Amino acid sequence: MGRRSSFCLLMAFAAMSVVAAPAESEPERQLDVARQAIRDELWSIAARRADAAAKDKDLSTQAHLAKLEALAGQGRFADMLSQLDAWNETGETFRYWRAWTQARLGRMDEARRSLGGEFADPSIAALVHRLRARIDAAAGDRKSAEDSFRLAAVAVASNATQCAENAVEWAQMLSDAGDAVAALAVLKNERALDAVGMAGDFARAQAADLLLRTGRTAEAEAMLQRLLDAGTNTEERIYVQTACTLARRQKDPVRRLELAGKAVARARRPELRRAAGYLLGGFELERADKRADGVARIKRLVKEFPETPDSRAASLALADSLLAAGDAAAAATGYRLFLEMYPEVAVSGDARGLEGRGWAQLSLGRRTEAIGTFARAAQVATNEIVKARCLFKQGDALVQDGRFDEAVPLFAKVAGMGGGLAARARFSRADALERAGHVEEAEAAFSDIEKGSDEQADEARLRLANRQAVSGRFVQAVETYERLLKGKDITPKLKERAYIGRGRACYRTYRFKDAAADFARAAEIAPARRDEMRFLSALCKYGDGHEAEAKDMVATLLVEAKDERLRNDLGLWLARYDANHGNWVAAETGFEAYARSCTNRPLQAADALVRAARVAGARSDYAKAVELVSQAVKTAPDAPFLADALIVQGEALMVLARYDDAVLVLDRALLASPAESAARRAAMLKADALFAMGADDGARYLEALAAYRALSSDAGLSPSARLEVAFKIGRTLEKMRRFDDAAEQYYAEVVIAFENKMKAGEWFDDSARAFFARAAFTLADHYESKGDYVQVKSVLKRVVDSKVPAADEARKRIARLEAKGRVL
Repeated sequence: MGRRSSFCLLMAFAAMSVVAAPAESEPERQLDVARQAIRDELWSIAARRADAAAKDKDLSTQAHLAKLEALAGQGRFADMLSQLDAWNETGETFRYWRAWTQARLGRMDEARRSLGGEFADPSIAALVHRLRARIDAAAGDRKSAEDSFRLAAVAVASNATQCAENAVEWAQMLSDAGDAVAALAVLKNERALDAVGMAGDFARAQAADLLLRTGRTAEAEAMLQRLLDAGTNTEERIYVQTACTLARRQKDPVRRLELAGKAVARARRPELRRAAGYLLGGFELERADKRADGVARIKRLVKEFPETPDSRAASLALADSLLAAGDAAAAATGYRLFLEMYPEVAVSGDARGLEGRGWAQLSLGRRTEAIGTFARAAQVATNEIVKARCLFKQGDALVQDGRFDEAVPLFAKVAGMGGGLAARARFSRADALERAGHVEEAEAAFSDIEKGSDEQADEARLRLANRQAVSGRFVQAVETYERLLKGKDITPKLKERAYIGRGRACYRTYRFKDAAADFARAAEIAPARRDEMRFLSALCKYGDGHEAEAKDMVATLLVEAKDERLRNDLGLWLARYDANHGNWVAAETGFEAYARSCTNRPLQAADALVRAARVAGARSDYAKAVELVSQAVKTAPDAPFLADALIVQGEALMVLARYDDAVLVLDRALLASPAESAARRAAMLKADALFAMGADDGARYLEALAAYRALSSDAGLSPSARLEVAFKIGRTLEKMRRFDDAAEQYYAEVVIAFENKMKAGEWFDDSARAFFARAAFTLADHYESKGDYVQVKSVLKRVVDSKVPAADEARKRIARLEAKGRVL
């Protein structure tokens, strides 16, 4: 309230000093503009206009007061003291300003000396008392501060607005001292809560905050609602803050959106628009039906206010929300933009942005990038829990990327750090050792874990037996399962799993009857899984060569089974059967149904989705294919069978003009080690997508150019593909406004290269011939814009001589040039 009080002082002083004149002079007009700018809080304009008015000696004192108010509004307190020294103005008003400024700079002793004795001017007496109160409060002298506030209250007793302003500052002093009860009493006793206008709004808002702090929630919310119900009669800042406070306290999501929307609708000042907009955007992100609105809103605000702390927080929250909603591609982009806009975060100890980006990259199957990102996040993190989490995820990403040896020491490090991830890290280390082929170390690790009492011990015993079975040591595996079954504290659940594990081991060695017997024993122990065991028995029957009988068993079980997951597994088996027999509609339906059921079996779900995507692609349903492959990538980003499907998805995304997503998908396809021809196709599609994105972001053209040039170095490109790449390099240079470079590229690497290859007997497809013609016509346009008509004709003549389909158009264009006398 200190700055608002000085504003009142200035207005009062100005009112006494200005005498109405028949015609306003230019300096007077400048002073009037300065005062209007102060009312609108346009401080820089006010300062400049006050300087202009100060050139008139008769108005200099008033102009200097306006300049002080403008500088105060900007927080330029040191400049205020410099100006006061330079002006050498006398009088109580300027003495007060000097003391006020010194107080704002924390120079309280100097401020006290500047105030000196009493002030004769009653118009500023109350302000002087309040300033003294502020100085006393800073010195820890609460009693003297309250005495000064009481004197100020007496001085302004006849002015309800100034009385309320004094009460608010008084109450704030008490609140800062930790006495919320006394602060509330001041607001009530000084009748500040009943004041009208801005001063009353400040008092009511302050009272609501104090009520909340003292646990009087109902009274606080009633006070806030009173401010809100006053609508435009409530000062803008108070209204917006009140609506935001009530919105945050609401549990009803609809009501939250409504209140935050009111704040956004009222906010006009930049800082209020930003705060209200981010709040509403955050609420919108929480709802699937409003998420798109929230994303757009937050992006607009971050773009408008990139440097503010709340923009940084909102940018990170946006990426987090997208990741939580399953949109990993958009989240990856969001995290990338966040880290590019706020690079200081990466060295601040806050690893949240890097960690989130790693999760998004991992969700997209970009394992190599995720590994690096998690490593960097672990280096940045100062919180040990976060560091351990990032190291663990780095290990996970390494395992998914097949880099098991690199994962082992990371899991060991996390295990050594203790905490909630230690047990999982020990198990993951054993798993990585096994995957890396360090059989003896893995078995020793599993054996060590099974001796413990944590939740990983039982799983370690089963993994030890499974490892033995997978390695072909079936007798030893059976012995391990039997050791588990004979355990002292063995539970029915463990017995069930042991029988099923032993049955599966027998099944893998074609001992179908023995496997069926173990499945039957498991069914006796766990009647709830009886139907599942019947299904496994049917598979044993199928493996034993009785296909028709197995099909009948599965079909019967599908009708009788009650367990939904089992029914889906049965449906998958039948879907495969249908696919093998060309019944595509039934197969696609079955694959999708199964994928939806595999919430904890990612590889199986991904396989089913890829199969369904292939069927959708065969029917030219690109949107469906994109959707299905996206689900597969999210479900199992490291599945080796996803590479070809991702390339199909990339093509579909290009058709649908979703270029940003296409680049991410094609990067994933390239990392999945596809065949050479597929890799070339993915690289070309990626470059094309980057080029298309250049229309909105010119920097993408540089990325496209690099991608095309990398592709052009591939010795395995066909002549037609090489010409296409050369043309696209020229087109990219042209979009980058490097017209001379583009012209040289078109001429040397497309037009001349085409002619030379044709003379050498190379064959070009129709697409390559079209690229040659387009390059030639583009060159002709370039030369014609420069008035070089001889070159135009020369280039067009090459098109005519090449006898490509565009030759007739080239002849007509030459004829038009000759008709105009441009060339002979």
